[in-house]
Amino acid sequence: MGLAIVFVLNLLALPVVAQGTQWVQIHDMSADEIENTLYVKRYKYFEELVVLLLRESCELCKVKKIQFPAATSTRNIKHLNKGRIDIAWMNTTKQRERELLAIRYPIYRGLIGWRLLLIKNGDQQRFSKVENPAQLRALWAGQGHDWPDTQVLRHAGLGVRTSDNWHGIMNLLYQGRIDYFPRGLNEIQFEAVSLKDRDIVIEKHLALYYPAAFYLFVARDNQELAMQLTHGFEAALHDGEFDKLFERYFGEDIQKARLSQRRILRFSNPELSAATPLARQELWFSPASKLSSSAAAP
Repeated sequence: MGLAIVFVLNLLALPVVAQGTQWVQIHDMSADEIENTLYVKRYKYFEELVVLLLRESCELCKVKKIQFPAATSTRNIKHLNKGRIDIAWMNTTKQRERELLAIRYPIYRGLIGWRLLLIKNGDQQRFSKVENPAQLRALWAGQGHDWPDTQVLRHAGLGVRTSDNWHGIMNLLYQGRIDYFPRGLNEIQFEAVSLKDRDIVIEKHLALYYPAAFYLFVARDNQELAMQLTHGFEAALHDGEFDKLFERYFGEDIQKARLSQRRILRFSNPELSAATPLARQELWFSPASKLSSSAAAP
């Protein structure tokens, strides 16, 4: 998505064999930096996830919060490559995986690719008639200008209008310049509550799906940090701690989505690289799987 929260890691903390506490510094996001209060929840999830991964892979590591300006994904790529930050999380693309080192574990289990639609109250009838992607092409979607989702929808032949950030896209919806704003299952319930006074609701009939992954990213020369995060993921998957964290944050959102009662429109994602671990079924959410069990890839 457009906003990538960042971790700043003290490189002196590596390697693991160093003596004494290894301080891992993370971004301490204050509410006045956040364009969408949803990102408070996101930040807490990412914070807990990184604490979990480091606990699993580096017993000397401790997290320390510091102030750091929020930035877009595009800017964070530059920060990573210049060594200004050490970890960012973003929706992956082929280009981002060429520029950075991706830790290929989808931190949302692909939930970001399961999309419900924010629409204006009173517009439901326009969407209730949609049964296939061709019919959806008559309506305009809103997306961020540098979000990978924009290319996914355009590749499917859908009309997309863009803005620089979440607030800009919402303004397009308020003004009637777009008809819907697709949001991930991990996002939309929280946003709908915050928008109820603005006459914005969740569309009741459709769900969009395309394979998508948010990864942790590090600079390409930061192999040691990548190894620590990889080991942490494998350990957290093995002992079930990642499942518990995911369910605690997103289990209720998944239930409220009522995917079994929706028409699901499926699209391909030209932005995914061949290295995407789609064959590892335990990494991905599927509506056909119980949330508390290993999820199968759609």
